Amino acid sequence: FVMCLIGECFFKVFVLRKHFFYGTPDTFWNWFDLVLVTLTLVEILISASVTMDHDVKGMLRTAEMIRTLRIMRIFRCVRFSPALQVILAKVFASLHSLGWVLLLLVIQQYVFAVCLTHGANMYMKTLR
Repeated sequence: FVMCLIGECFFKVFVLRKHFFYGTPDTFWNWFDLVLVTLTLVEILISASVTMDHDVKGMLRTAEMIRTLRIMRIFRCVRFSPALQVILAKVFASLHSLGWVLLLLVIQQYVFAVCLTHGANMYMKTLR
């Protein structure tokens, strides 16, 4: 997968030349891809050349977390599909309600935990 990403980025730079960096609607995504490729190459070079110290492992984990931003490339496809735009708009509109539902579930779980703790304490007192 990494080689495909690197190949795609280099191919786009070769084909688009200066328009890769500015002047097209995909400029943001081009820069995004370039940063991802650069971080991936740096991670590969570091992991290949350095013995694994604790600090280096931490840096590589951080780089891996940043690389997970590749998922954002999927959002590039949203503009091509009106149906997908509608679906995402509805999902994002429902997040407010989802937050309230999750709050109610947390409150319910808390009340249940308090009742269970109280019942366990009462039971332990009867055993003494």
